[in-house]
Amino acid sequence: MPVSFAMYNQAPLLPLWQAWWQAVMPYISAAGVTDLPQHLSWPEDYMAHWRQPELLLSQVCALPLVDELKGQVQYVASPVFSTALQQGSDYCSLLLVAEESAVEQLSDLRQARVAINDISSQSGYGILNHSLMQTGVAMDELVAACAISGSHLQSMRWLQQGRVDLAAIDCITYHFVGKHQPHLIAGLRSIGITQPTLGHAWVTGMQTEPATIAQLRTGLVRAMQAPELAGLQSELGLTGVQVLPESALDATALMQQQTRVAGYDIGQRPRLHITP
Repeated sequence: MPVSFAMYNQAPLLPLWQAWWQAVMPYISAAGVTDLPQHLSWPEDYMAHWRQPELLLSQVCALPLVDELKGQVQYVASPVFSTALQQGSDYCSLLLVAEESAVEQLSDLRQARVAINDISSQSGYGILNHSLMQTGVAMDELVAACAISGSHLQSMRWLQQGRVDLAAIDCITYHFVGKHQPHLIAGLRSIGITQPTLGHAWVTGMQTEPATIAQLRTGLVRAMQAPELAGLQSELGLTGVQVLPESALDATALMQQQTRVAGYDIGQRPRLHITP
């Protein structure tokens, strides 16, 4: 029964996530879930990881939940992070360019090279498509090519190196980078933020029984409320957990549909292949 919190897997955070899981385990066990793994998984193939029927708990972006993973995982709860731009379980992305860029707002882009971390990412891809649509400027004028970086951190490195002109970085990643790896945002600036969008969810595999899902929720809620975990959760920016209705995903699904119909899909622009 794998467990992973791999969405925010910057090196300085890995021991914190492991320590948090060790501290949370007793609360989940007390709620009735047994045989918990002692160590977290750090998957390289996220889709294969999420699709494991025996998956106990993992973290996933909202976009796959309305697309590639629809009907292939079960929702457990939504973590709430405390960043300056966070609104409950909703978050946003910062639109980053190099400091020396002449671009002051998204509509200024012309024939830009855009980095996206992955086409299954709401924060780096889905919400950026929507933001580009809102400019009213044709996609083929705005974006010349896209490069898939594999991670928000690599997108920021490419911006620093002048290999791309724009990337959307979610506010929680940006918060962690600013706190633990500030060299990765040196020489970069934000030209704005996207509108709020549904953040990450904690999910479980399809073979998890409803009673176990209820127990996971109980254990997570109690852990979030535990005074002895407050310091560690503060380090991770965690402030709470919400259980949202299925309809919470409707806005993400609608956004995806609108941008596709309007022809704003960065992934359809010519692919820019950047070598290390």
